[in-house]
Amino acid sequence: MRQFKTYLSEMVLTEKGAELNADLIYQKIIDTLDHAHIDFDEDRIQFHVGRITKNSAVDVRIVIRPAGEDEVRLGKNTKGEYTIVIDVAGNMPSRDDIDDFISNDRMRAGEVKQALAQYIRDHSTEQDAPLVKTKYEDDALDNDQGNFERQYESLTRKIKERMAEYTGVCGELDGELDTEDMSQRESAKMARAQLTKEYFGDNIDEFKKIAGGMLKAGYMQGLTKENKEKLLNRLGSYYDQKIKPTM
Repeated sequence: MRQFKTYLSEMVLTEKGAELNADLIYQKIIDTLDHAHIDFDEDRIQFHVGRITKNSAVDVRIVIRPAGEDEVRLGKNTKGEYTIVIDVAGNMPSRDDIDDFISNDRMRAGEVKQALAQYIRDHSTEQDAPLVKTKYEDDALDNDQGNFERQYESLTRKIKERMAEYTGVCGELDGELDTEDMSQRESAKMARAQLTKEYFGDNIDEFKKIAGGMLKAGYMQGLTKENKEKLLNRLGSYYDQKIKPTM
């Protein structure tokens, strides 16, 4: 987790300075607001910056609420979460107008950027890496070449453990084949075939499905077309070299 936090910090938050990154994050906010979920309550409008911009390392919220005067400031909400509060003396914006509400007022836009820069400069590095990342980030991490290889190595270790267990059980069944009792031999053969099916499937496609089920939940769905094809090809090669000769 610490390594992931360091990566995000170096590559996203501090690469070119807090002010520049604040500008980039601000622009992503404006670009994505129309397509993002936003909470509308009676007394406030709010959203999580990191979630809507697909960068959960930016763990700060924006809250727009009615107040006696216009003001923008960085603080914490009652849950202790960093929050940029936009106080509004006039009319609150409608759902379709939030992006214009923030960006068209140059003073308000500048103050939001300053608050983002303050968060990045003073607080972002003190936070732990987020326990829950966006699906975009999960998919990016899953498709990272190093992580892809680690996942594949972990999978092959699990398959080897499965093969060892299978071999042990087959050894007991094979002992029952050494008999002149035809009925007992046939029963043993059927039991062995059923065991093989349960452990590895009847064919290469069934094996791929079983092996895919041994990966972490949702891993295959998040892979790019290229990486999914690579994984399935490797599993096919593994089947031909390791599984089929034992069947």
